[in-house]
Amino acid sequence: MPVVKYDVSGSDPADASTRKEYPKPRPGIYTARVRSIIVEDPPDKDRRIVAELEITDGDFKGWYRKVYINLVSEAAVWKLDQFLQAFGIATEKKRKGQFNTDTLLGKLCKIQVKSSSYVPQGQTEAVYAPEISGTFNLDHEGGTSDAGEDEDDPHASDDDDEPTEPGETAEGWSKFLGMEEEELANVEDEIRPFCEQVGVDPDEFATWTEVVEVVNDKLNEGGEPEPDDEPEPEPEPEPAADDEYDDEEVWGLADLKKLCAERSLDQKGTRAKVIERLRESETTGAFGNG
Repeated sequence: MPVVKYDVSGSDPADASTRKEYPKPRPGIYTARVRSIIVEDPPDKDRRIVAELEITDGDFKGWYRKVYINLVSEAAVWKLDQFLQAFGIATEKKRKGQFNTDTLLGKLCKIQVKSSSYVPQGQTEAVYAPEISGTFNLDHEGGTSDAGEDEDDPHASDDDDEPTEPGETAEGWSKFLGMEEEELANVEDEIRPFCEQVGVDPDEFATWTEVVEVVNDKLNEGGEPEPDDEPEPEPEPEPAADDEYDDEEVWGLADLKKLCAERSLDQKGTRAKVIERLRESETTGAFGNG
């Protein structure tokens, strides 16, 4: 009888037993609460805040996603500023200070949800996967929870692109290609949903550049190579010589060696070597001992 070892100590038992799938929100602005928040120091990565923000009302109540707030990167300081202003910790006048993250548990803010999608491996249809793209204070006016590009289609994308085909990269992914490491660290909370979609743990890599390379390969599995990765065309075969040396019925080995003798060329070697010597002499005009 097989024995399976397990370790679920990292999971909240109450959360696991009540977890369910919530309707995915349309793009727009929603009121959300801080469901959980921690500060972590991942190996080889910057210190950061990881917060789960959960929609509190309407048709999409209960849906939540994680946001990652870098505490070190200068390039990502705007996102930290935005997050702190959402809860009144930072203001136009107060630009420095300290706070206890536990005080934010249960606090409300507004979140911006944007459209995104991907094609799961082995499937052909794109799956709608919205993301949180911003956090704001409760007075933020940027639309309502009913806002969206297409009122009739909650899966509408940010643009009029054709649906993603198998092997193509997921919507919104291409912008990460070519970004510098510091830029990628700035948008890690946008990269992580793609990592989850293809089964990649970004915390196993030393840099976000490596993460993007691995995720990109997985997103493109089964498709045509990207332009930069297209194999170089094979060189066209050289046209066949018109000397008929390869035709054994016309040129026997003895005949070829006799011709070599007439041109004062070395007659030793295999048939292929003798033919090569004859053709080289015709190309260079160098008849003589070779």
